Amino acid sequence: MRHVLDCIGLDGETTQVRREDLFPRVNRIAKLIEVLKTQVVGRDTLIDRILFALCTREHVLTWGPPGTGKSLIMRKIVRASRGMRSFSIGLSAETTESKLFGDPDGAHFRETGEIRHLVEGSILDAHLVRLGECLNGGSQLLESLNDVLEEREFHRGKQIVRAPLMTTLADTNVDPMEAVGANRDLEPFIDRFVFLMPVGYVEGTEQRLRMLRKYKSRAVHAPLPELTLEDLVTVSGVIIKSDLAEDTVIEQAYEELVRVFCDATGETIGDRTWLRMSQLIELSALLNGRTHATLDDLRLTGAGLIRRPGEEEAFENALAQVVDGKWKRAEHQERIQAEEEILARIEASLPSEDEIAERSVNAFPQLLRRLKAATSRLNQLTMSSQTNRDRLQMLLADIEVRQTMLFGVVQKATDPEDLAEADELIAAGTSPDDPTEPKSGEDPDEAS
Repeated sequence: MRHVLDCIGLDGETTQVRREDLFPRVNRIAKLIEVLKTQVVGRDTLIDRILFALCTREHVLTWGPPGTGKSLIMRKIVRASRGMRSFSIGLSAETTESKLFGDPDGAHFRETGEIRHLVEGSILDAHLVRLGECLNGGSQLLESLNDVLEEREFHRGKQIVRAPLMTTLADTNVDPMEAVGANRDLEPFIDRFVFLMPVGYVEGTEQRLRMLRKYKSRAVHAPLPELTLEDLVTVSGVIIKSDLAEDTVIEQAYEELVRVFCDATGETIGDRTWLRMSQLIELSALLNGRTHATLDDLRLTGAGLIRRPGEEEAFENALAQVVDGKWKRAEHQERIQAEEEILARIEASLPSEDEIAERSVNAFPQLLRRLKAATSRLNQLTMSSQTNRDRLQMLLADIEVRQTMLFGVVQKATDPEDLAEADELIAAGTSPDDPTEPKSGEDPDEAS
């Protein structure tokens, strides 16, 4: 279990976050997702994508008709997030750079002959950005956005601006894959988006009636639980900077899962997206209260992989084939081996029968501490195989034998002070600084 994790800020600086400070922030994000889904009917998947994008500092591109709740969700998140700045614009062939990056500073140009944009209130000043009809912008305009979306930087001559951008929510009324087929110049822009999904109108009588009742009750306008910008920056910074999935089994399973899914669907996942999408594994671990990832966390990668209706089944099939089958068996064997190593370390820490017999009664406190610490450690473990479970029980029985033997040595003691010290230790239990106690950073359940 990690108690301190690295975190990268919007300024690129690395700080450290304690576990007990991190998870209240994670819980506030999870609560906001939960409440938002009760207010905006039929948009659970879209809400997940937007919040997942915020938690990984990635971008969402949706396509479909207008009036599907995208702007509403964005406004509600901005209002709930104290300290977050937003920027929204609809793009067209006539949209100029000054509309995005701020007007040129006329006074500066007259003095120096250099163009410098006044970026306050522009896209370069925002944490959350909405780009409406994004593919309608000119090729040169979209190209100028690429560095902002990817590197969070804007370069114009000598002017270099570091943007605090976390997430962009872009939409278009055409399928972006079809648009790329017609115009390859759009590919670099679309490749900046990890999350792509179609969004249509709410369907089904029951869902539409629920939406109507929510609208009439004005519940959709109810405030959300407060979320600070610091919460989002901290959680996303930990996900980006701290590798919570540093496990070769998880890495190999992820690579195979994406490959099997793409083979089944014909989708192409670029290297940039493949790397960025892996951060969903870390996000899943945090949402489940852990600072280490497991194979089960691979399920959340479906949020990035699934881009079209009908691909859910292909993802579930790939997950069953790769994760639930092959790699969970491999993980099981790895866990058994790790458990065997832990049991061996505990057994090696026990005082031998010869050591107990030969040591004086003055050594009783230290020997009893070692036995009690080993018992406490063993009682924390849950073994994955019957062999290891049997070995654990044998160790507990062996400790009882050695403890009885140790008490026998004490009974022969004649010094009242020795007996009094022994009685006090029996009442006190295990010493916290005993060398057989779990080391800092070692999770007794990680190998169980």
